[in-house]
Amino acid sequence: MPRPPVLAVLAFACLAAGCKASEPTEPSRSSGGSSTALSVDVTMPGTSFRPNRIDIAQGGVLRFVFSALPHDVRFSGASAPADIAVTSNATVTRTFPAKGTYSFLCSLHANMSGTVVVH
Repeated sequence: MPRPPVLAVLAFACLAAGCKASEPTEPSRSSGGSSTALSVDVTMPGTSFRPNRIDIAQGGVLRFVFSALPHDVRFSGASAPADIAVTSNATVTRTFPAKGTYSFLCSLHANMSGTVVVH
């Protein structure tokens, strides 16, 4: 009688013991931001920033993902990064080397704003 393959036996034993497979994660990236996030994607569906409230680690990066609708990003706050000119269909990054709170807005669309807190 042939012996079952070792991997099949191990997989059955793991399932019987309640093991769960885990998805690989990318620890330095986040879509919502946290105090340990090193990189956060900010999208612009329509006339809003998503997310519009971001917590990020000192030295972290925001990746502004621009859709077909043109937007700009203007920052305020001491040590704020450079503004982003009117852009569409591109991704632009900005690094936040200093702790603090920074506001940003799109000057083309009223009420399109957000805040970055760097920990």
